[in-house]
Amino acid sequence: CDVLLECAADRKRSADHEQRWLTLTGFCMRPGAGAPLDAWRVRQAWGIFNEGMVHGKSEQVRLAWWVLWRRVAGGLTRGQQDQIFDRLQVALLPNSKQAKKLAEMKPSKQELAEMWRAVASMERLLVASKIKLCDELMHRLESRKGREEPAHLWALSRLAARVPLQGPLDAVISPRTVEAWLPLLVEWDWPEPEKAGFALAQLGRRTGDRVRDLDDASRARLARRLRT
Repeated sequence: CDVLLECAADRKRSADHEQRWLTLTGFCMRPGAGAPLDAWRVRQAWGIFNEGMVHGKSEQVRLAWWVLWRRVAGGLTRGQQDQIFDRLQVALLPNSKQAKKLAEMKPSKQELAEMWRAVASMERLLVASKIKLCDELMHRLESRKGREEPAHLWALSRLAARVPLQGPLDAVISPRTVEAWLPLLVEWDWPEPEKAGFALAQLGRRTGDRVRDLDDASRARLARRLRT
């Protein structure tokens, strides 16, 4: 990772160079926390975020870009995660005022999936921002086509998880909010039940913390659905 950071400028030589650099740097740096000097490494990488993509017309570069920030999300501060959210909400939370910006971005289906995975890994986001994203995901999951996109349920399961991987407990969505989504989630027909089961389990996982745990009735209902 340190060698890659030293030669960061060489990523500009071509789209292939940039894609390889983004892929390798994210792979080597993940999760962005836990090793000596990781905070320094993330600061170095964040300078790349502020510069932006050099060969942004290449879809492979754009995909590698979002994969990098998903992989190192654990080392990003709340402010940095908020900046990524601000960048992504144009594509993920579209509205009439942002239609022009969305048209300029023109993300492909695969890029949108990586965007969802990236923003769902930002566990330090404000709860209000997470709820906005989850409400949009619930809307998309209403259609079978939306449920056929694996990134949608994966993102929901991370944003509304009871147990964060690296984020603080005060950024966990309240159980009452998740319980309001649960009736639909357990009734919907899932194209790939085995994958849906693991994701849904993250919403009902027992922690022993009353502030985060769903009520017993909700967890029992979810458990019955998972058994089927």
